[in-house]
Amino acid sequence: MRERSDHHQRHRHSKPKASGSAAIFLLLMILATFSFMTLAIDVGRLYLIQAELQTAADAGALAAATRLIGTANSQAHAADQFTVTFDTTSLNDNRFNLGLSQIGISGTPLETELSTDYFATLADARINSNGGQTGDQAKYVRAEVRAEAPVWFARLLSPERVTESVVTAAVAGIGGPLCSACGIDALAVVAVDPTDTEEFGFTLTENYTLYMNPAQQFVGLGGCQAGVQAPLPETVASVQYVLLNHLSGAASLDAEEELFRLGAGGSSSRSDLDPPGCVLIAAQEALLVDTLPPVCNNGGRDLLCGLNTRFGVDFSTNVCANIPGVDVLSPLFAADNDIGESAVLQTYSQDYDGNTRRVLTVAVVDAADTLNVLGFRQFFMQNAPTVAGLGPIAGVVASRAAFRAQYIGAPVPVRAGTAAGTCNVTRGVGRTVLH
Repeated sequence: MRERSDHHQRHRHSKPKASGSAAIFLLLMILATFSFMTLAIDVGRLYLIQAELQTAADAGALAAATRLIGTANSQAHAADQFTVTFDTTSLNDNRFNLGLSQIGISGTPLETELSTDYFATLADARINSNGGQTGDQAKYVRAEVRAEAPVWFARLLSPERVTESVVTAAVAGIGGPLCSACGIDALAVVAVDPTDTEEFGFTLTENYTLYMNPAQQFVGLGGCQAGVQAPLPETVASVQYVLLNHLSGAASLDAEEELFRLGAGGSSSRSDLDPPGCVLIAAQEALLVDTLPPVCNNGGRDLLCGLNTRFGVDFSTNVCANIPGVDVLSPLFAADNDIGESAVLQTYSQDYDGNTRRVLTVAVVDAADTLNVLGFRQFFMQNAPTVAGLGPIAGVVASRAAFRAQYIGAPVPVRAGTAAGTCNVTRGVGRTVLH
């Protein structure tokens, strides 16, 4: 009997020990679960904030890259555009931390830091080396966004550690050369040397006289002017151009209005192309004839009047006022914000500081009769001595719609186009893209 009582006593005293161990184990499990939940919340929030900051960095880099157009002040304008992207006074600014915190605000618990640098090559931009490029060497921008993200798990280890730094970066600049370009000017310039696949016989920074082919010229001086236009002053050669069969996208039934629009705003439509409205390399183009009056028409005058909108010409004082509806059309097209002195030539990369309205992106073709597209290049319209009635860019022979233009190659990104296809070009204009 005593042996049974001792056994019962020992069994009764063992229960509290087991219960205490279970309580400790349960407490540890609760603490571990809480810690893992806190860590999971922190990791999830860090990933979310990183995604928000990456979106902001991408937007800032793309915005800045649109201003990298190969001019002396392009880097400064790119920096201004980057700053505008993070304008904290706007309701549309980039935010993070579940959209609660503004980027670019200092003096808050969640500090942010913005930085940009500019590079001459994509390889340097990607590894963040050889930065600090300016002017025409600033071709790629690297944008970094750094922010402090709130954390909870770290507080368990160190009560003073309440945030964690998150850093994102984005690189943007002009993309590869395009096989098709959309919304560019409806001009085709005849190559000086069709066998030259790099510059088509043109020389960078040289000024050329661009003149309209006879079938599309202005009535005057005895009718159409056959032969080659004599080079205008301070140009090295004369080069013929033609108007392609691309419309402005807001085409009027009136041919003169349509030609004015083409000069003022470029082309955008032609339904038989894929993609619609685009000029394709290795394709054969057609002259714009379906909206024109008979041969030897007002085409040259009307186009020059449209081009003159880019110089802010007052149409009430010249023959452009004779174009139907020009008083309504002309205010639709903004002037360049760096016109310069009339008759004074500018070096595009060093002197120009405008909004690129004077940059013409055109197709280069093998000849004015075959119109086989070789590639896309850019010219910078120059001021010329004012010819009575036609404004500052008219040539000496207005019937040829001649004007001076500097060949600049392909530094300015275009709005739309594609690199897809079989053209295999290695030189030409591109779009602003993330790399």
